[in-house]
Amino acid sequence: MNDDHRRPRPTRPTSPERASGIPDDVGCAHEVAFETDQRLADIRAAMAASKAEITDAARRLGVDARQLIPAAPWVITGTVDDRAFYMRERGDQYTIVIASDEEPTVQPWGRPDARAITVRTGDADDIYIGTPPDYGRAMDFIVGVIRQHLRRASCPHPHRSGDRYCAACGIAFDDADV
Repeated sequence: MNDDHRRPRPTRPTSPERASGIPDDVGCAHEVAFETDQRLADIRAAMAASKAEITDAARRLGVDARQLIPAAPWVITGTVDDRAFYMRERGDQYTIVIASDEEPTVQPWGRPDARAITVRTGDADDIYIGTPPDYGRAMDFIVGVIRQHLRRASCPHPHRSGDRYCAACGIAFDDADV
């Protein structure tokens, strides 16, 4: 009977640079695991920081908002002035969507059957510059767009003949509106 299969496998000799005595192949795996753990810790810290920035900005702006998905697609959901909304960004393109007038508190994110209003779409440079984004600036933009839309949608647009813009909300009148 051949007992070769029961013999311990030889380990590679340790390099002279390694003081630990751990074979190089074990040390490399240990170092990779440590680097992976460090990267995960960095990612968790960045996610916590972005969550805190969004929460702080929402509080400052008087809205409810949370980062639902921190990666692609980047999704923020919440309510602005009692109107549910979401912002979705992916591939440097964003969409800001609010709940319909009939169901203003129903969150449209993740509900394909929900009636919703697309308020704005555009290039992600509107929302942020650089990586990671300035979450406070992003929240200022998102909330500003939604509030402007709500203000214009509820405005009776008082004007005099010949006015090009509504003095109350700033919306431009088409030639047919004047």
